Amino acid sequence: MMSAVRRIPPPGALILTVLLATSAPTLAQDQTVPASTAATLTVLSGRVEHTHAGASQAVTATSGTDLAVGDRVVTGPKGRALITFLDGSTVAVEPASDVTVRQADVDGHEASRLRVLVTIGTVWARVAGWLGGRATVTIQSNTYSATAHDGLIGAQQQREGPFVCWTRAGIVEVSDSSGAELAKLQPGGKATLTPGHPPVTEGFSVNQSVLEVAVSGPVQPLVVMPDERLAGFVKQGIEVNQVFGSLTAARADGSRVVEVPAGVSGPFILLLTPVSDGPYTVTVVGRYRGAEVYRQQRNGVGRRGQQLRADVIQTMAGPPSTDPGTARVTGAGVSALRPEIARPGLVVLSPLELAAPRQ
Repeated sequence: MMSAVRRIPPPGALILTVLLATSAPTLAQDQTVPASTAATLTVLSGRVEHTHAGASQAVTATSGTDLAVGDRVVTGPKGRALITFLDGSTVAVEPASDVTVRQADVDGHEASRLRVLVTIGTVWARVAGWLGGRATVTIQSNTYSATAHDGLIGAQQQREGPFVCWTRAGIVEVSDSSGAELAKLQPGGKATLTPGHPPVTEGFSVNQSVLEVAVSGPVQPLVVMPDERLAGFVKQGIEVNQVFGSLTAARADGSRVVEVPAGVSGPFILLLTPVSDGPYTVTVVGRYRGAEVYRQQRNGVGRRGQQLRADVIQTMAGPPSTDPGTARVTGAGVSALRPEIARPGLVVLSPLELAAPRQ
C-alpha cells in the first residue's frame, strides 16, 4: 500500500501513515483524523484504553484520538501507545502502563512545557529538538520526577517499587515531590530512587545485544523493529523514536546513527529514503556487551523519491526462548538494498516541527 499523508490544520498533528496490506482496518487510508487540542494518541499495538479528563468510563482507544490535559491512557499486557504533543515531542507508553497527561503548554515557536504522570508502568520520551533546549518534558510519579530539555529519556514506576529513570541523550534532572534535586543524569545513565534511600546511579542498556545503523550521504535511515515500531528519521529529516532504549542521533557532519536493542533474531528492516540524488554509505554493526560482533557495509547512489530496503536477520546463541535482555548475537545476514514502496508503522508529525528549519 502506498504511504498516505493526511494534513490537519495547526495546531494539530500531521499523521503520516505507512502501512502493510496486513494492517488493521482502523488505520485505513480514508480514516479522518481530527485536529488535536493538546496531543494526539496513536495505538501502536495491542489493547489501549483512553479515559477523558473528568470521566469515569474508559473507552477503547483509536489512533488519531485527541488528548487533553487530564486524559488518561492505559495499555494492556501487550499494548503500546504513542502520545505526540503539539511541539513534536513524543511519549511512548509501554505495555501494562497507566499514564495521565498533566501539562501540555506549547508557546508556538518559543517554548513548550509538557508533563506526564506515570501511575504504573514505563514510558519513553523524545524531546522535540527543534526548540533548541526550550522544550521541557517531565515524567513524574507521585514521589519523584525526571525532567529534560532535549534528548531521549524514560521512566518507570512499578507498584510499590522504586522510581527508575534513564537517558540515552540529553541531561535529566531528578527531583523529589518538593522540587529538590536529587541527581543529574548524563547520557547513558540510569537512576533508581527509593524513599528513604539515596539515589543509585549506573549505566543504562536494555539489551546486551544491540544493532547500529550509521549512514552518510543524502539519505535518511529508518529501522523497523520486528513488531513494527520505528526508530530513525523520516524524509523530512525529523527524528522518530518509538523504541524504548534506542538512540537516534544526527551528527555534526550530517551523518545519521540509529541504535536499537537487538536481543532477538529479527527481522529488522532498514529503510533508506534519499532526500536528493547522490552517493551514500550505510554501515550495519552488531554488538554484544559493547564488543563488535559483525559489521557489513553497503554503498550506492540514491535517487530522490526511490526508497530502499534491506533486511537484517541475526543469529543468536542459545534457544529462541532466551531472554532478549541477555541474549547474545553471534552474527547476521544483511540483504542487498532494493527499491521498496510499502512501509510498516505509523508516524505522527507536528506541523510546528515540520515548519522548523532542518539541520
